[in-house]
Amino acid sequence: MNRREWVLYGQKELEEAQIENASGDAWYLFSECFHISMEDYLFGMTDEINDKEAEERYKELIQKRKEHVPLQYILGTQEFMGYTFKVTPDVLIPRADTETVLEEVLLKVPQTLKNLKILDLCTGSGCIAISLALILKPEVCVGTDISEKALKIAKANGENLAPMVKFIQSDLFENVTGSYDLIISNPPYITTEECGKLMPEVKDYEPMLALDGKEDGLYFYKKIIKEAKNYLNPQGMLAFEIGYDQGEALKEMMTEAGYGQVKIIKDLAEKESCVIVGRCADYVLKDNPNVVSVFVHADEKFCLDRAMERNSMTEKEMKKYIEKTDKFRGDFYRYHTGHEWADARNYDLCLNSGKLGFQKCVEEIKAYIKIRFDL
Repeated sequence: MNRREWVLYGQKELEEAQIENASGDAWYLFSECFHISMEDYLFGMTDEINDKEAEERYKELIQKRKEHVPLQYILGTQEFMGYTFKVTPDVLIPRADTETVLEEVLLKVPQTLKNLKILDLCTGSGCIAISLALILKPEVCVGTDISEKALKIAKANGENLAPMVKFIQSDLFENVTGSYDLIISNPPYITTEECGKLMPEVKDYEPMLALDGKEDGLYFYKKIIKEAKNYLNPQGMLAFEIGYDQGEALKEMMTEAGYGQVKIIKDLAEKESCVIVGRCADYVLKDNPNVVSVFVHADEKFCLDRAMERNSMTEKEMKKYIEKTDKFRGDFYRYHTGHEWADARNYDLCLNSGKLGFQKCVEEIKAYIKIRFDL
């Protein structure tokens, strides 16, 4: 068979097993086995394949995916914040929801802050600690996990990406010393009952230790909130990833515990006027008549200069980070919407902030809203 026929074979097999994104998964497994890039594939789809060993491996991996083994575990890697992390069934697969938390944290933590100290509880693959270390260049960055197997993966990722991150085995704060400016955690938060209802890829393959938040899903939040003050510097930040329905409960717990400011990012569009950046919000809210979708862009030099003002990375590092981030955002948008992130046809308004500046972009958006809604 030729290249295209092999991909279609894999797609058909996965579709029969009711695997979501069968075409995409078939392609990634094909690329893995035959070591063919998308560019090479597109220019040679009808080229015949004569590699029996690769063909057998492709069939084996397709069979694994048919059994609902997550694609990331089969490939052994997952992209997160523009970096590639090693993953195995000993750690949760890094997800875009967690990136949302990090993006919010990065807006709040000055990236020029000196002597920054970061603690990541329930680190898993180490993706949070390592990403923050690479972006913020802290003086100290520690990741903890109760699982020795998870820590083995985290340490491997750290050695590959950010050797300065220290990983220790600890049941939350048990073996933690010192104080920190940022304590962040993506703890187990799914109720025990809901764990049994998760999709097969999750409940059958991802570590239940990292998923099960006990009866109400709040067990680990309660413990962290209670103890965090003993390890948080004055004016420090405590940040969590939470479940879609846990916002109010977390807000109440943190307020009662005396935390000064509690911000919950959840279902904002249904509650009040707001601005939502990214996360395919334009697509998710496309049927809402009161939504205005805006795409703000700029040329590479403007983006690089702007980012360098706020970050301690070298120009080469920052350029690479921007490229990786844009690629991830484009892939994320394409995967969830079936459209291209930078296609002007997806938006009501497209503005070049490099030409207009941010303030004039704001003015243009306000003017559009007034005209659109007859205000």
